[in-house]
Amino acid sequence: MNQLCVLAASLCLAVGCETAHNWQHPIIMGNPETVLITYHVKPGDEAALRQLLKKTWNDYRDEESLVDPFPHVIVCGAEDGGKTKFVEIFTWVSISSPQLASEITGINDDWASMHSLCEARGHSSDIELEPVQKVEPPPAEVTADAH
Repeated sequence: MNQLCVLAASLCLAVGCETAHNWQHPIIMGNPETVLITYHVKPGDEAALRQLLKKTWNDYRDEESLVDPFPHVIVCGAEDGGKTKFVEIFTWVSISSPQLASEITGINDDWASMHSLCEARGHSSDIELEPVQKVEPPPAEVTADAH
């Protein structure tokens, strides 16, 4: 009888662990959100932030498929006397994606690290996020030569 109890408990534990490992957050599809994020990078932390943005992007894609893979753009520019800023543009697959991402320990830790690598400037906070609209390019014109 004890062996049966141990076997049953082991099976429940194994199934429970496997189920917990494969469980994913439900994402409400059909309402994507494109965002433009400006990072005001502290001088000397540019390389560290660049690596962290790459890691976090991979986490968004690998962990929960929280983002559309394309387009994803990061550009770099100068402001306030030559200080560096990065601007990132991407689309969450759902407006619920950022909330779900915040519940993933590794991503939440990355976000905290991003804040430590950035600084407020003027009237701007260290990291600024704003929703934006994708503007689809106009269709290519068809010319008589193309036929």
